[in-house]
Amino acid sequence: MQTLLEDIRQQKPQSIYCGDVTTPLIQNFVEQIDRDAVATRLSPSAKKRLAVVMIESLQNIAKHATRINGDIAESVFAIHDEADSLQVLTGNYIDSEHAGQLASRIDKLNGMNDDELMEFYVERMNARDVLYNEKSNAGLGLIEMARTTRSKIEYSFFEHDTGAKFCVLRFSMKKGG
Repeated sequence: MQTLLEDIRQQKPQSIYCGDVTTPLIQNFVEQIDRDAVATRLSPSAKKRLAVVMIESLQNIAKHATRINGDIAESVFAIHDEADSLQVLTGNYIDSEHAGQLASRIDKLNGMNDDELMEFYVERMNARDVLYNEKSNAGLGLIEMARTTRSKIEYSFFEHDTGAKFCVLRFSMKKGG
């Protein structure tokens, strides 16, 4: 984990956060993007896409992060401002048994085109388990991020001594409309 954080910091992200993710923190990040978007000259649509990816990814961390040894749910969130794109990187510990399921979901989404993603999103929204079970883990956030960024979701897993895995997700999106 420490090596990963050092690598992220060396890339000089526009924003970086390491620690426990809470609802007030998510709100603070959204407000920060509202202020920082002018500095990075984002188009209004790019600013909106960034906000969607930020909110969804931070909510995923808050909902699914695994606490190691009862400590805070260690996580990382970073935004890299590149010439024509923004890179959003998130990382958090997850239970080892969920890593395979998450990888399968992402691979499935990465294999879909825009129309298929939209159809799958509507299908999951209308699924009975989503409507009646708030913990259904339908993957709507991942679907929304794939639709919003219009790019493949990159992922990797790193083993922890406890058997948990540190999951890193990377999203890329164009700055323009």
